[in-house]
Amino acid sequence: MGRGQQTISVGRLSARRGSTTASLSGVRALHPDVDIEATESSEAIVLALLRVAPDKRGSGRASAALKALLAYADGQKKLIALTPEPLAASKGLSKGALTAWYASYGFEPNSGRHKDFAYRETYIRRPSSVPEPS
Repeated sequence: MGRGQQTISVGRLSARRGSTTASLSGVRALHPDVDIEATESSEAIVLALLRVAPDKRGSGRASAALKALLAYADGQKKLIALTPEPLAASKGLSKGALTAWYASYGFEPNSGRHKDFAYRETYIRRPSSVPEPS
């Protein structure tokens, strides 16, 4: 782990509207039904895991947790980097569906002329106000 980085297991998360979070711990407290693992540095958050238990999928919990994480990152002016990968032994979304889902929240491929070589992850989202996906 690089200097100035801290690993934070954000734990189990669920949805609550209209709340603001001042930390990744605040995201965890608002969303107890979603597992999130993230590494935070002074410039970015690297999202390693976002998972909802199979019996709770399809209820918007992951979307609510991701929105809270995006709001926190935007407030801190931090980029978020990730690599969409389906979980092994999971009947969740395919890699293509995960990629499309993250793209609907403003994540873009970390490649080509706009590649940020500071991150090996394949998708990034720079801090901004992102419209809600339809």
